[in-house]
Amino acid sequence: MYAIYLWLGVPILVALSIVMLILRPIYVLAICDLFSEYRSSRNEKVSLPANPQAFSSALVAFGILCFLVVMVMIFRDELGITAMLSTPYN
Repeated sequence: MYAIYLWLGVPILVALSIVMLILRPIYVLAICDLFSEYRSSRNEKVSLPANPQAFSSALVAFGILCFLVVMVMIFRDELGITAMLSTPYN
């Protein structure tokens, strides 16, 4: 039964991957190009927002995330993660 569902799902996965990896980026780039041509035909200037000054806060958030991942890796036995992942499922 598993093999039947697997072979029924393969064409869907192939079609989805073609759409998501090839057609969607082409669509997004084409829409951006059309919008750019529309703005230039109306002689409108594009006003971009200023670059955010939040690099340091993003760096702090990344550091905290790395710290949490390292703590979970170090204390995985005490947290019970190793026992939970080594439980056999029948």
